[in-house]
Amino acid sequence: FSEEACGASNSIACWAIMNRKNQGGSVRLGLDGDRTFSTETAVAVQDTVWTYCQSNEVLFCPKGTRLRIDIMVGGIIFASMRIDGLTITRVPE
Repeated sequence: FSEEACGASNSIACWAIMNRKNQGGSVRLGLDGDRTFSTETAVAVQDTVWTYCQSNEVLFCPKGTRLRIDIMVGGIIFASMRIDGLTITRVPE
């Protein structure tokens, strides 16, 4: 990621689709090294048609910290999703 993301608030957006009904997933933007997911912003994916998903919240990335993207889908039952056009946007203060 560019240095512009550091020391700024960021949002995440993408186009996404689930391959089957009644399944879900998420695309998460977090801080590298924070495996507790206590500091993140995310979009939920549940539709079986291509849908534009944008985070409602922003994530502040302190200077010197890197961003991390996590893509989660399925769990106990196999599931799959597709994403396209993933963007991270610096939010003006």
